[in-house]
Amino acid sequence: MFGKELAYTRSNPITKLVYRLLGDLNMGGRSRGWYLLDEMKGLDLNYMRILDAGAGYGPYAFHLARKFPKAEIIAVEIDEEKVRICQEIAEKERIGNVRFIRMDLREMPFENEFEIAICSDVLEHIPDDKGAAERIFAALKPGGLLFLHAPGLYSRKPVWERGIIGKIHKRWFLWHTRGKPKYYFDARAGYTDEEILSLLRSVGFRILKVRPTYGRIGLAAFSLFKIARIFLPIYPLLLPLIAFMCYWEVIRPPRKGVSRVIIASKLFPSFFEH
Repeated sequence: MFGKELAYTRSNPITKLVYRLLGDLNMGGRSRGWYLLDEMKGLDLNYMRILDAGAGYGPYAFHLARKFPKAEIIAVEIDEEKVRICQEIAEKERIGNVRFIRMDLREMPFENEFEIAICSDVLEHIPDDKGAAERIFAALKPGGLLFLHAPGLYSRKPVWERGIIGKIHKRWFLWHTRGKPKYYFDARAGYTDEEILSLLRSVGFRILKVRPTYGRIGLAAFSLFKIARIFLPIYPLLLPLIAFMCYWEVIRPPRKGVSRVIIASKLFPSFFEH
C-alpha cells in the first residue's frame, strides 16, 4: 500500500490505523504516486540501484523497497528531521534495502551509479533547479531513466484561492506551515511544458515521454482535496470520491492537464523522443 509507512508520522491512533490500512491520505501526493508508479509498471527493478531525489517522508522509497527487495534504494532528502524519521521507520519495519541520506540535491556526489531516478514535485522548491537537475543526470548511469513529476502553471486562479474559500485556505496554510524551513516553500509556482523540458534537455536528458496529469477530473479532485482538508470533519466523507476521481485519471489518462509526468533518459535516444 503506497504510503502506509506514513502512519509513523501521525500521533492519533485512529489516523495511524487508517494510514496503515489505506496508505497515504494526502491525495495530492497519492495521485502523483499513482501517476509515476503507473509509468513504472512492468519494470523489474530488482538488482537495480534507484535514486529517490527529494524523498520527503519516503513513500516512493519504501514502496519500491518493499516491491523490489533485491533492489537498492538511496533516498536523498534535505530535511534532517524527515531523514531521521525515515531511518527509524526502516529499522522498525526491517526494510534493509533502503538508505536515507540528508543532503542537498545540488551537492550529491554520485556519478554514473543509478539505473533509475525518481523526482516528484521537488525541483520547483529549489531556486537553483538546474543545479539539482545536473546532479540527478550525473547520478544516472548511461541509459538510466528519470521518472519526474512537475507541477504546471494554472491558467487562472484555482478554486481554493478564490473568495472566502481562498481567505480561509490562506490562513490554514499559514498555520500549517508555521516554523517550516525556507526549502519547504516553492521557489516557483510551477513550470510550463517548454520550461521543464528545456531545463531537462539543457543538462543532457533526452525526453522519452510526456504524460499530462491533473486533467479536468484530476484537477477537480485536487480542488476538492484542498478544500476538504481545511474542514477536516468532511474530509473522510469526501475521501472515497476524491480517491476514485484521482485514480480514474490513472486508468484513463487525460489528453491535456495542468501538470505532467516526464520520462527522460541519459544519453540514449529513442523513437519515443519528443
